[in-house]
Amino acid sequence: MNFRPICLLLMCLLVAAGTLWTTSAHAEEPTGELAQRLAGVKFDHYSEAPGYSEGPTWRDGDVFFCSGALLRVTGPQQVHKYLEIGPAGTVLLANGHMLICDNKHKALLDLAPDGNLGSSPTGLKPRHCSASTI
Repeated sequence: MNFRPICLLLMCLLVAAGTLWTTSAHAEEPTGELAQRLAGVKFDHYSEAPGYSEGPTWRDGDVFFCSGALLRVTGPQQVHKYLEIGPAGTVLLANGHMLICDNKHKALLDLAPDGNLGSSPTGLKPRHCSASTI
């Protein structure tokens, strides 16, 4: 007996059932105090990014983020290329230093508050770096 048509029919039924289940499953709208407070929140567009962005860090009124290079948004909300690296995440330390995962140089970089850039004191040289590395 040839079971192939039966197996194909069962697979189609499983896919259809899964599709119906996922499209019919809706989460209830939150109704608690926090949901009510957030319902009235208005968002301001802070600044334009050139594309996909990640790893934002606020330091002394400026925002640093990763988007093809390390970009910096200054006080008047102007975006500038700050470092020509391949960043994939930033973390601000309590001493004002910013650790930057750099995939261009395969290093964990240390950006001091005065703008001096060096490698992290850990000497970490990852093959691939992201903010979760830090």
